[in-house]
Amino acid sequence: NQEYGDTLRLRLVHRVRHFRRRLTEVGFAASGGLFPVQTLLPIPHCEPAMLHERLLRLGIRTVLRRGHNGSGPCLSFLITALHPLSAIDHAVEELVRAVRSAIVEDNLRSAL
Repeated sequence: NQEYGDTLRLRLVHRVRHFRRRLTEVGFAASGGLFPVQTLLPIPHCEPAMLHERLLRLGIRTVLRRGHNGSGPCLSFLITALHPLSAIDHAVEELVRAVRSAIVEDNLRSAL
């Protein structure tokens, strides 16, 4: 910690900021400030459990957990100093694809 702690903490803050910036660019948001656990804010027509499963099939591991005060499930991303920026970009890109797919499916169900 004495030798590498500050460097790793700065790297982690950079990763978290990058993740949050990328989410904003695609129209999403997360709670968590600069903490490494970033919880996706609700996305209309997208169930967190479904997004969790779709991302997992793509090799992107998220955490599906109960919301504050026992509310419905929330989807969280755990950011580490070891994540390359390209992995963060990939996770956000796949999240966008999963959301688009879910919205299309929801619209199809509504049309039937």
